[in-house]
Amino acid sequence: WENPKSLFDYNNILVVEKAKIRTFTKHPGWDENHYPHSKQWIAQLARQADWKHFPNTHKKAITINTTALRIFPTNKPSFGDRHTAGQGFPFDNFQVSQLRANFPVYVLQTSKNGAWAFVLTSNETYGWVQTKDLASVNNNFINRWKTKNYVTPVVDDVSIRNQQQYFFQTRIGEIYPFVRAEKNNDIILVATRDQNGRAVIKQAAVHKAAVKPWPIRATSKKIAKLANEFLGIPYG
Repeated sequence: WENPKSLFDYNNILVVEKAKIRTFTKHPGWDENHYPHSKQWIAQLARQADWKHFPNTHKKAITINTTALRIFPTNKPSFGDRHTAGQGFPFDNFQVSQLRANFPVYVLQTSKNGAWAFVLTSNETYGWVQTKDLASVNNNFINRWKTKNYVTPVVDDVSIRNQQQYFFQTRIGEIYPFVRAEKNNDIILVATRDQNGRAVIKQAAVHKAAVKPWPIRATSKKIAKLANEFLGIPYG
């Protein structure tokens, strides 16, 4: 939120994105039904991205759900040859990464249909996110969000909610602004989206056993405890 230009060269982003268009035009890949994509489909996605007018917006935002970060503004996958090791399902070549819920981003581009936003992240990654998973933030929101005290989950899939609303489930790696401790729960801040697409701060409870103060000290014992949480989880 503070200075996205310190991490990214906007001209270089455009060069890289146009190179991706050329690459996928030559090799569009396969759909999940095993039928090949067409060059025309890639061209359609490129037009939807509206790179001729890049950047067409400058906006600070926050994710309100765990969401996919994509190379093109589409949820449809592009798989490699399923007969080749390491290709085909589940290796979607359009998937850049995944963004956790309540993750700060900077929006530089909106697709022509308004359904997708091209965002920059503090992880030094960028790509397309569905706009329904974003809410815009202002300075007042940012100042309230920076509580200077934070907690982070040490287990996955614990509900975060208040008496009126369920928000999402914990995922190891997320960071939540901490408000106060209660008997069985920690009270944290979560971001939701109002009818105008703006971020709204709400308080929610998460069970004390599910989170620890952030940052967690990197001891061997604590690293092992976190690593053990991933045992048995399928790839992807």
